Amino acid sequence: MKREAVLTVPATEEWALVLRMAASGVGALYDLALDVMDDLGVAIDESLDLLTHQPARPGQVEMSSFADEEGLHVCLTARDRAPAAPGEDMDPEIAEAILNTLVTHAELERDASGVYGVRMTLPRKE
Repeated sequence: MKREAVLTVPATEEWALVLRMAASGVGALYDLALDVMDDLGVAIDESLDLLTHQPARPGQVEMSSFADEEGLHVCLTARDRAPAAPGEDMDPEIAEAILNTLVTHAELERDASGVYGVRMTLPRKE
């Protein structure tokens, strides 16, 4: 049976710490190495920054996680998106390159309004 944890928070910078703490807790449950958990925390910050700097801004961000034979999967998804005034949107290619230095694999989900999801995989426990 696949066990999945899901947490939804307001899509503001103040809630980044809550997402990081939840990700650290999940990482501890799956016995990730401390340096991998540190990298996951940075990846969470980068992902939240990316999701909140798109043409459609989210009202909430949902973090879900589960483990399988490939490793630990952590996904951030923008919820309740609404068009935003033109501003400083992040470059998804740069963000994806940064994320791929922090986790085993990162993939962005996009539509016409920009990036709405970040899927990350971390090494599975040996």
